[in-house]
Amino acid sequence: MRMRAHSFFAALRAHVATKRAVVDASAQFSYSSLLRQALALRDRLPSGANVGVFLQPTAALVPALLAVWASGSTAVPLSPLFPAAALSPLLDVIDPAAIVTSQGLRHALPPFTNAVELVENAQPSEREIDYPAVCDELAPLMPSTALIFFTSGTTGHPKGVVWTQHMLMYQLQTLSKAWKWSSADRILNVLPLHHIHGMVNVVLSAIFNGATLEMHSAFDAHSVWRSILGEGEFQPPTVFMAVPAVYKKLILYYNAASPADQNAMRQAAASLRLYVCGSASLSKSDFDAWQHISGHTILERYGMTETGMTLSNLYEDRHHGLLGCPLPGVQVRVEGEHQTGQLLVKGPGVFQQYYRMPDVTERSFTPDGWFKTGDVVSIDEPTGYYKLLGRESSDIIKTGGYKVSALEIEDVIRDCHGVVDCCVLGVPDDVLGQRIAAAIIVDDTKDVLNSVRQRVEQFLPKYKMPRQYHVVDDFPRNVLGKVQKQMLRLRLGLAS
Repeated sequence: MRMRAHSFFAALRAHVATKRAVVDASAQFSYSSLLRQALALRDRLPSGANVGVFLQPTAALVPALLAVWASGSTAVPLSPLFPAAALSPLLDVIDPAAIVTSQGLRHALPPFTNAVELVENAQPSEREIDYPAVCDELAPLMPSTALIFFTSGTTGHPKGVVWTQHMLMYQLQTLSKAWKWSSADRILNVLPLHHIHGMVNVVLSAIFNGATLEMHSAFDAHSVWRSILGEGEFQPPTVFMAVPAVYKKLILYYNAASPADQNAMRQAAASLRLYVCGSASLSKSDFDAWQHISGHTILERYGMTETGMTLSNLYEDRHHGLLGCPLPGVQVRVEGEHQTGQLLVKGPGVFQQYYRMPDVTERSFTPDGWFKTGDVVSIDEPTGYYKLLGRESSDIIKTGGYKVSALEIEDVIRDCHGVVDCCVLGVPDDVLGQRIAAAIIVDDTKDVLNSVRQRVEQFLPKYKMPRQYHVVDDFPRNVLGKVQKQMLRLRLGLAS
């Protein structure tokens, strides 16, 4: 698939300049004022360099990102949740010429001389511009390397993934068509913006399509339900994208509401056109619960920082627990027997390099150019969709000569009454190689563990049954809600 060069700002040219683009509790930007604000900030930024974007996920982040691109520099989203000690090694890798931040976050940065501060709660610049002409002016300035995202680090140290403009444009054009984006859409963002789920799938997809984006600085179930109900300052959304933990909390909030409020919530939730979930496995019970609340079937998809979105359920054909089929232009191959094994990927959305890590980059591809995702999948025969069995390094348990998917066992346990969440681990064992252990978060239901054991015996063969159970209060997670299994092992005293 061939892309027009420097086409992000060209896409903005087609939008209505006065239309509301990005809003939050304290600021609103039209498409014209986004560019006005970006031009005002651009004059304070270096050109042709790496520029960190260290901001809260508010409306002000969007013109800051556009300003970096307008200066011809590469934007590097950085998490405002990271302390200075966690940021320092990332900054050592990218060596930014500047970091765009706010006065409220400046203290969280390690010692750094060129921090460009935004004015807190800044309102859009009133400077008049010729909107189409500015889009035309900025289009050729867009850098060939648009973004550097750091991986989540769940399986090792974070690596800087280079996103070219070509890669970004492929993603935006492909997702826009697959998920039927239009300028009439309105979407909430409750996700962190230093990962592609929030930045690409939500924020940049909305701006690319001329939609309206409502930014929430942090997830709060009450605030999200207010937006869906239309009780806030802005119109209700038409699209919502989140991780499983967010859907879980929205369901719990709904369950605690009065019958009259539940009725209003169901009607409001039904008015959206699309719900999307990813970044971790969504339990069948939560999938069904959201279908009951909203009347919608959640669309599940698969992607990585290195590949963007590669697999998606079709808009018209959605199934729980399945990743879907390859998006247009994506090639996939399963490295293994009987259509089960590591997923390999090729295509215009696949990255070409980790930043300044040539040896790691080379090891991440096969000699004939396929990216090794490290995820093990199988093919669901009835649908032809791919099913995730887990990370080869952390979710595939080798026990007694069998390869067992931790995710499969987790799905069985999560659907047991009284189980709030579950995480299955492989624990070193002198006889089996690894034995299966399950950590479970439970509610107030009595005898949950007995119910879990009975359900496991009913639905799983003996070699897939956990040999030990641990009841815990919570799991260590990253910002996208993924359980950090090695940290959990250490917490439980199960590390090798």
